[in-house]
Amino acid sequence: MPPKKNALARFPQYLSDQFILSAANTFTTEVIFSPLPRFPFNLKSGETTAIEILWFDTNVTATDMNVALDNVGFAFSLGAPPSALPNLGNPLTMIAESIDVGGVATATGTALTIFRSQKRFDLQDKDGNGFLMASSRFNISMVAIGQATATILDWRMYYRFVIVEAVDLIGTIQSQVPI
Repeated sequence: MPPKKNALARFPQYLSDQFILSAANTFTTEVIFSPLPRFPFNLKSGETTAIEILWFDTNVTATDMNVALDNVGFAFSLGAPPSALPNLGNPLTMIAESIDVGGVATATGTALTIFRSQKRFDLQDKDGNGFLMASSRFNISMVAIGQATATILDWRMYYRFVIVEAVDLIGTIQSQVPI
């Protein structure tokens, strides 16, 4: 049964932040955002609320000075391991992106290359339903290989709250551990 669209669920809200990798040749990290805001609903017996993720807007800015910045990768997931980016086969991964930056190493250290990549990741199906999530936590993992200075990921997640039958959440992720 698809989620019911109440008045609050018709208008997406967003959560945004900036994720910065400091200067390091290879760097991987994980951030957990919790909790997402919750609003009171008038629920009937057997109903509960869930978060429906609609899309992510991302902007990656990478600078390259005196080092060939080869690759920037990032992932948004519900259960990513803290030490590595999740792979595409992980059912908990919402987005996994790898960007070939193509930086050029210089011997003098005077060349500065700025790379930017903007992209929207739409998680909605043909009916306009998004990625249903019972958890109020998700992870961001990011790695930059060969970076000389900072690599920045600006992101904005658009979501809405929906009322669902509790039985519809069986098999979805309700914590950091898959059911």
